[in-house]
Amino acid sequence: MTLAFSAISSANLVVNGSFESPDVVATSDDGLGTYWYVRNGTSADGWTRSGSQWTWLDSRPGKWMASDGEQYTEVESGYAGSISQTIATWAGQSYRLTFDYAANPYLSSTNPDDSLRLYLNGSAFAYVDGSDSTTDDLDWTTYAYVFTASSTSTELRFQDGYTNFPYHGGFLDNVTMVAVPEPATLGVLGLGLVSQIRRRRK
Repeated sequence: MTLAFSAISSANLVVNGSFESPDVVATSDDGLGTYWYVRNGTSADGWTRSGSQWTWLDSRPGKWMASDGEQYTEVESGYAGSISQTIATWAGQSYRLTFDYAANPYLSSTNPDDSLRLYLNGSAFAYVDGSDSTTDDLDWTTYAYVFTASSTSTELRFQDGYTNFPYHGGFLDNVTMVAVPEPATLGVLGLGLVSQIRRRRK
């Protein structure tokens, strides 16, 4: 479906969408020289977790790098659980929501799925999955959606899509949400998916 939008507002409504705050010292090594990480009870500013710990990952030159900035996060059900943020919205206003996702290359027969699910105000909204990341390079993909808010606040919640093996999940970075003009031809009421754009980031 092709939509003709006029100029899009540039103000990102998501707080700390690239997980840069607080700036953590992620010095733990995975043992393979692939990435640096730290797992602790601190949550990213602006975000709430349902689990006991947050998994921070820091860019490692020549190996796993964030898609935006220096830090990114892993959404796995065994530690952070789901992560969420509630944003003030206008009912009837259209918004463009984007985020970058990378598959976890450490899959196995016991952990065959590192999918990520997105919920808006508790309702399932999007499901993403991938298999192109390697131990040498995270294959970041940008997903973009347009939805119409149905209330004065919208909760974004990202959740591990596979909970049978809770300690490996997909990677998330660069979450943005901006208001867009309402096209005369949109004709979509309530909270619904209008369009999806998917592109590779290298």
